[in-house]
Amino acid sequence: MNAKFAIALALAFAVGLVGCTGNVPASATIAPPEPTAILPPTALPTEVPPATPTEVPTLVPTPTEVPLYVGLSADEVAVLRERCLQENLDSACLPLPFAPIANTEIDIVTESWENYWGVTVTDGEGGNRFLSLEVPAGTQLVSPLDGEAWIRGSIPGYGIRWLGKPGRTIEGVASVSFGWGPFVVYNSGVYRDTEPSIELILVKGEDCTEGLYREGSIFEEADLAVLGGNRNTAIGESVALAATGMCLQIAVIEPVLISMVIPPEGGGGTTGGRYPIGRTDRSDLLTDAAGSIVYVLP
Repeated sequence: MNAKFAIALALAFAVGLVGCTGNVPASATIAPPEPTAILPPTALPTEVPPATPTEVPTLVPTPTEVPLYVGLSADEVAVLRERCLQENLDSACLPLPFAPIANTEIDIVTESWENYWGVTVTDGEGGNRFLSLEVPAGTQLVSPLDGEAWIRGSIPGYGIRWLGKPGRTIEGVASVSFGWGPFVVYNSGVYRDTEPSIELILVKGEDCTEGLYREGSIFEEADLAVLGGNRNTAIGESVALAATGMCLQIAVIEPVLISMVIPPEGGGGTTGGRYPIGRTDRSDLLTDAAGSIVYVLP
């Protein structure tokens, strides 16, 4: 038997021995077990902080600005004035006869009588008190009231020109006034006449805080167009057109007791009685429910 055959026979015997016994010879190489995969630790969930509620700002309503003046139709003015007269017995509830300049306040003007003939007014308020505001050039004035209207001009020197009669001109007058009743008859001392209870007086001049008696305020024919004469007027009816800028003075007239010292050139002596004197306040103006002063739309 040769050497190669002997080696092959030995190898075959060894393989058969392993298959029969299951034992691996000590000289056999054993492969190491495969390593067990190490898994990373399970990640803990990140704690989410509770959501902070979004603060919703409280909505504060923006106050609506109340306009100083508001225009109403003649019918609306009539209804509102009737209600005003019932609820405010001390007010004339008078609407304005035109749309004033926006946000322009109405002035209260007092015209002292203390320097005229030594007049003493017993209610302690001096002379006339009236409201005054600017009338821009081109303004159309309308009647603020229903009823009979007097239209007259005052002439320097205390004369009167009735502008309601045909052919009468405003040329040379110091003021033009529109008066509504009730008309009151005065027969006191040296004064005897009938006067309206409400009077709208137009005077020339840029300073509307001045009194009625001012120098250089003489009307020219082109300054003012008076639309018609003495007549019954309706609320909203046109009564005049101002071609130039001027002032409107509003007088609510009351009978006021005064005493008067007459100078020698006037006959001398002392007299007194009830005379027509303006006693006007802003409370005499008509306002709507929001407090805006009402003017009449043409």
